Amino acid sequence: MSWDVVLIKTKTNKEAIEDIKSPLPFDRETFIKEIKKHVPDLNTEDKTWLLLNREYYSVEFNMGKDKKADCIMLHIRGSKEPEDLFEIIKGKFQCRIFDCSSGEFIESGTESAFGKWKEYRDKVIGK
Repeated sequence: MSWDVVLIKTKTNKEAIEDIKSPLPFDRETFIKEIKKHVPDLNTEDKTWLLLNREYYSVEFNMGKDKKADCIMLHIRGSKEPEDLFEIIKGKFQCRIFDCSSGEFIESGTESAFGKWKEYRDKVIGK
């Protein structure tokens, strides 16, 4: 069970999700090269499925099989939201993060749906 978010970038990065018709693509090789500079412990052995394991969270980056992708899906597990990682990604790649649980973009300084997802997950697994 994971909390899922999507990396999306557009010309203005201000559109509502329903108004995004043509996102700007991520180049897989460029993304991997640049993110490794800031997240050196990211496992990039499989270029289509990157893995990051940290003390309080893990993140799987679903990069897809194509060299360019309209978006990148992140599957997040753990006890803490990867806010540090989100800030790196948003700053470095000039993109937004769409929270699949809330149906909203995650904005700095606002609460995401991670807490609600964690409550639900803990209930389901009996924590």
